[in-house]
Amino acid sequence: MSVNLYKYSFVPGKSLSKSNSETFESFLSYCSDFWSKSYKGKYDRRQTEYFDFYKVKTEKRVQDFLSHTSIADYVTINQIPVKNLNLLLKEIDWSSLSCAELVRCHGDLHHENVVCTENGGFTLLDWRSDMAGFTDEYGDLYYDLAKILHGIIVSHESVNSGSFEVIEGDKITRRIKPREEYRLLLDIFLDFLTLKKFNTQRVLIVTSLIYLNIAALHHDNYNKFLFYLGHLMLNSVSSDRKLSFIEELFDVDDWIFKSDRKSTRLNSSHEWIS
Repeated sequence: MSVNLYKYSFVPGKSLSKSNSETFESFLSYCSDFWSKSYKGKYDRRQTEYFDFYKVKTEKRVQDFLSHTSIADYVTINQIPVKNLNLLLKEIDWSSLSCAELVRCHGDLHHENVVCTENGGFTLLDWRSDMAGFTDEYGDLYYDLAKILHGIIVSHESVNSGSFEVIEGDKITRRIKPREEYRLLLDIFLDFLTLKKFNTQRVLIVTSLIYLNIAALHHDNYNKFLFYLGHLMLNSVSSDRKLSFIEELFDVDDWIFKSDRKSTRLNSSHEWIS
């Protein structure tokens, strides 16, 4: 067998994406125990590595993506004027974001990577091979939280079934069909963040960065959908709209992203936005 391949023992069950809200609540409880193992070493070097992981890598991928697509950086998305993406990235407090909450971390905690077993437990698949260059079991808690939110907003099932479309012209439309119970799962997740006193804004920022980073890794049309979603979400976090962006998304049957080349600057100030 090639050294580049690995395998898991078969575990009967179904993915978290096909589970109900009660199972999702149980999974969050499981995660609380999973993350309870925290890193006891020094943070200095890891802060430098996470600065590269979040800021340097994001900026490079954004510029690479823009250079290979026809997307305009100044746009209106969902009829919402958004800042130039580079300006939004400059407003992030990268130093604070790079102070990772180091716990036992999966690194790609998307719903398709979680098996809900027949005995009511959970098995995690496709662990990230490293986090910010480190190959031990520790990584940023907020990256795992952001991947969970990523899976609520954009499910693999919707993408794999082709339940989205792209219509391009003077204005660009993005539409994707969300999974069933999506609004309930979102409410459960946001309540969980509040209960555990996690920084919701930080989760939203990291989720935005994930969408921007993975856009270049996916096929045409879906990659643009991800990029616009990350841009819109980051703009929402930087403005006074806070969580209204997500709540508005979940109040409609389909998510429609319309963009043109107009731009309006917004003034903002938040803990994680300078």
